[in-house]
Amino acid sequence: MKFSANPFSFASAAAITLALTLSVAYPAENDREGGKEEGIQHVLLVSVDGLHAVDLANYIKAHPNSALAQLSRHGITYPQASCSKPSDSFPGLLAMVTGGSPGTTGVYYDDSYDRLLLTPLIDGDGNPLGGNTPGTEIVYDETIDFDLTRPDAGGGINPQRLPRDPVTLAPVYPHSFLRVNTIFEIAKKANLRTAWSDKHPAYDIVNGPSGNGVDDLFTPEINSYTPESATTTRVVNTSSLRGTENYDDTKVKAILNQIQGWDSHHTQRVGTPAIFGMNFQAVSVGQKLVGNVNPDGSAVEPSLANGGYLIDSATGTPVPSPLLAHALDHTDGSIGAMMAALEANKLAKSTLFIISAKHGQSPIDPTRLKSGLTGFHLKNAIKDLVEPVAPIAQLTQDDIALIWLQDQSTTAAATKALQAGQ
Repeated sequence: MKFSANPFSFASAAAITLALTLSVAYPAENDREGGKEEGIQHVLLVSVDGLHAVDLANYIKAHPNSALAQLSRHGITYPQASCSKPSDSFPGLLAMVTGGSPGTTGVYYDDSYDRLLLTPLIDGDGNPLGGNTPGTEIVYDETIDFDLTRPDAGGGINPQRLPRDPVTLAPVYPHSFLRVNTIFEIAKKANLRTAWSDKHPAYDIVNGPSGNGVDDLFTPEINSYTPESATTTRVVNTSSLRGTENYDDTKVKAILNQIQGWDSHHTQRVGTPAIFGMNFQAVSVGQKLVGNVNPDGSAVEPSLANGGYLIDSATGTPVPSPLLAHALDHTDGSIGAMMAALEANKLAKSTLFIISAKHGQSPIDPTRLKSGLTGFHLKNAIKDLVEPVAPIAQLTQDDIALIWLQDQSTTAAATKALQAGQ
């Protein structure tokens, strides 16, 4: 059930982002030129996808010499910070870079619905779609790539896989679907350089409605095959924790290049961006991966086969599995490399370093995962409850279900049917 909202102003987008997405701040005083301009000159925003407040607190307690512990001692921790509702990569990141909730940004998920746009010309498998009837599923994930098996996505976004404008019939890119401006656009308006790195070309959405918010957008496809397996076993990065960590390393390298004043590919001297950052995927993958393999497809040692959390026999509380612990250590090491690069380039005192998370992962406690309807069975159960009283236009199911109705006036009837079926 989707509701419209008015766009944010430039000022409110900036203020709410800084107020609500801070988790750990690295304070600043002077820039690399030796203090000609005092104050913060750069903001480095990092999302450790999947990281909960309790994960951060426990890791710092267990690893007092870690990079995260050092940042925590230097800065300010906001343990009650909350992610978007619903929470996932798209709405979670947009909460940080716009200050808007899904109801304001218009983006509830990377698989949603719009009542006005037209269907793409082809689907993710290349099958023809088309048609001129308004109302279509909106998919902005890896399936809109030319080729999701390649790190460069085969050349980025395939416009034939995008929803279309009902008037012009032109493809609607992710940045055009966003209703509000981004912090990157605000920075550009002030003639500041911007950069961002994320997991799919669909993260073009951070460019904002102008389409020009980010000067240096680096989006290697995470669903591509690992380099070690691309011509043999064809292991997707996210099927291997080490593969995901290696993937994260490519984006860390881009950040290190930018700290040194280069662009993400280390081809041009452009200066360190005023606002830049990236997301980490290793922790998220380590929280949910089952059947982990090495990047070449070979078996890992048994203790690293599955991720998630285990119950500590002494305390009865959830603790990271060895696989998740490895992901946390690797990510902490990468954050430490960024800190060292800022110090080496005399930017540490002039850079606000923000560590946050687009979303968590549930459940942390494996004992709270109950058996029951899942997948298509759950989807069909929802349809059986709702369809008789409120025909569904789009049902997107993950750890929650998002329902768009054909007729919004049937919202009360749909709600009553769902409550009765609990």
